[in-house]
Amino acid sequence: MLFTSYRFIAFLALLFLVYYLIPKRFQWLLLLAADVLFYACAGWKGLVFLCVTVLVSWLAGMLMGRSFTPPTTVVAWVALSTSTIP
Repeated sequence: MLFTSYRFIAFLALLFLVYYLIPKRFQWLLLLAADVLFYACAGWKGLVFLCVTVLVSWLAGMLMGRSFTPPTTVVAWVALSTSTIP
């Protein structure tokens, strides 16, 4: 799904509409589902990229939360580099 396609514009318009109609506590679930759906439209590689990015970011956050030592900077750079390389 390209950002400049009518399909994406319709997807985004529907997402905005539903987002503001549902209760606030479920809005994050809607955004999560929309994100997965958007990456799924790119194919299985998009879903793999999303899963790897989420996993690496979560692990980096857990490692950085355990200690405040200088290697935290290295963990942050590794997490950043894996999330920006498609």
